[in-house]
Amino acid sequence: MSHSKSFTVILYSYTPLLDHKA
Repeated sequence: MSHSKSFTVILYSYTPLLDHKA
């Protein structure tokens, strides 16, 4: 379960990066 939360945090952190690249 903790792993899932960590993945979500990473995804949230990468969201702005992808948005900027897009």
